[in-house]
Amino acid sequence: MSLCMKAVVQIPAYEEGRTVYDTATEITNQRVPEGWDVAYEAWVTLSPPDKELCDTWQNAMAAENVEVFEAPQGKLSARNVAHDHAVEEGYDVFFSWDADAPPHHSDVLASMLTAFEADPPPACVNTRPISGRKHGLFGALVDTAATVEDILTPHVHGQCHALTAEAWQAVGPFDESVDQTSLPEVRAEEELGFYRRVKQEVGEIVTPPDATVYNDPRRAACKVPFVADTDHCTGRVGTFEKAENRGCGGCGK
Repeated sequence: MSLCMKAVVQIPAYEEGRTVYDTATEITNQRVPEGWDVAYEAWVTLSPPDKELCDTWQNAMAAENVEVFEAPQGKLSARNVAHDHAVEEGYDVFFSWDADAPPHHSDVLASMLTAFEADPPPACVNTRPISGRKHGLFGALVDTAATVEDILTPHVHGQCHALTAEAWQAVGPFDESVDQTSLPEVRAEEELGFYRRVKQEVGEIVTPPDATVYNDPRRAACKVPFVADTDHCTGRVGTFEKAENRGCGGCGK
């Protein structure tokens, strides 16, 4: 690349605790290819609203080389604010990388950035979330189902993807009028609707083979409306109101 390109990795986080520190640390240790200048940000939805008492905020602040911002309630609202900030700061590419989706290896970031060097560049670079062997048969079934879903209903993966500033300005912001306490509605806007708009109005969406991130297989249950709308779900990155029943098999809490 003849010119230096600016990218920012934005990590939305809500009630993630130590997880945001661990994932942010893994991301900042990723290899960065020549020609790229990469910054790292955590966008934390406070819970409780006091920064001193919010362990997610405190853990994000402890991560080296990560700038921390306060995000509004609701994942779509949080992403809108973060992405608009990236445009204002002049970034060419920005990532949305969930705090509970650490990279599977040290070259995930590099493989995604390199994909933007194509001529013409894609509008969006997707990932392949994989549960991994530690979840055994259940994880394998979830990964197989996810592969089939990608074929039948292509979408960007909320766990991690990257887009150009031009793509965001063309198809953003996300519709904040949807019920952001409903994961199916949020997912329909963030993953499925966004995919369609980018393909129809901007350009290609590509998935490099090495762009693999962790997928908690318990997320799968939250894709089922009658499960995701129950009070079992405490929420991912500000999507749901906190519930007393933790240990949800869908949202991973």
